[in-house]
Amino acid sequence: MGSARMRRGWGDECACRAGAYLGRSLVVGMAVLLLRRIPRGSRRDAFPGAYSIIWLVLIAQNVLAQVVTGPLLGPRASWIEVSFSFFYLTLFLTSAVIIFHYQFVKVRSGQG
Repeated sequence: MGSARMRRGWGDECACRAGAYLGRSLVVGMAVLLLRRIPRGSRRDAFPGAYSIIWLVLIAQNVLAQVVTGPLLGPRASWIEVSFSFFYLTLFLTSAVIIFHYQFVKVRSGQG
């Protein structure tokens, strides 16, 4: 009959490991950003690389979401997983448009 427990294949273990490393790097990166000391009277930009950092975070979150969702092709793929992958891709594109528009307006108004 077989075992009642599901066995995880090597691909799942590798994907979970990659997701864990990606999650840890996001946490460490945020800690580095938040623990920087900025003088209170400073008029300079507190986060000069914020635009590139938000893009890196957005891409990392989308990669993590795709890894967690599961395979899109193959014998273990299901339509629910594919629909969630499309949903995460739609969220990524929507966030990308909002971030790009915000930066465009900021640069155009002379703040950036």
